[in-house]
Amino acid sequence: MATRYKITSTKDWDTDSSMAANSDTKIPSQKAVKTFVQSFSGPSGPSGPSGPSGPSGAKPAGQLFLSAAGMWPSTTSGCAINTKSEMATNKQNVYTLDFDTTTQEFAEATVVMPSDWNAGTVTFVPYWMHAATTTNFGVVWQLQGRSYGDNISLDQAFGTAQTSIDTGGTTSNVYIGPASSAITLAGSPAASQLVQFRVARVPADGSDTMTIDAKLLGIMINYTRT
Repeated sequence: MATRYKITSTKDWDTDSSMAANSDTKIPSQKAVKTFVQSFSGPSGPSGPSGPSGPSGAKPAGQLFLSAAGMWPSTTSGCAINTKSEMATNKQNVYTLDFDTTTQEFAEATVVMPSDWNAGTVTFVPYWMHAATTTNFGVVWQLQGRSYGDNISLDQAFGTAQTSIDTGGTTSNVYIGPASSAITLAGSPAASQLVQFRVARVPADGSDTMTIDAKLLGIMINYTRT
């Protein structure tokens, strides 16, 4: 026959949730039993399926600066040859390509595009300055280009030009124009290909109002990396 215990007081309850006494006579409380049972964790269940991936972020941009010191006037309708100017007080010396106020003139540069170029469109930003003048400071720059792979004829048409419209105002200040719209290079562009760029001033554009030469310091080429 099972042994029966009579509980006469709350003092008879054992509240030790660890059951450390290992007794045949102590009676654990409900709370002690619950805590003791919950102390034993079961094995982890299987992981659920992964959720969908989020959208990809924007690809990183790359830049190449083409200085006027390393560019040259086109033989046909070329701008003035690279000219070195020195600032009056602190004697900084810079090269510029000077573009006429009435006749469209061109300059060119040759560059091999980086190996991480995604072969897509590019944009350009002109860096320029001007000599003293009193009114009408608008200048319109344009850029076009062609990409060449191996064993390709150089004598082929440039792609469609895009423009950057900027406004000067102070003699010998550096002006940085806005980025152009996307420029599609002619040819079959690919990373590490040779690219010929041609830059021009567009005096026939109504926004080109400056009546003296515009002095190009260089152009920044913005491209997208893979």
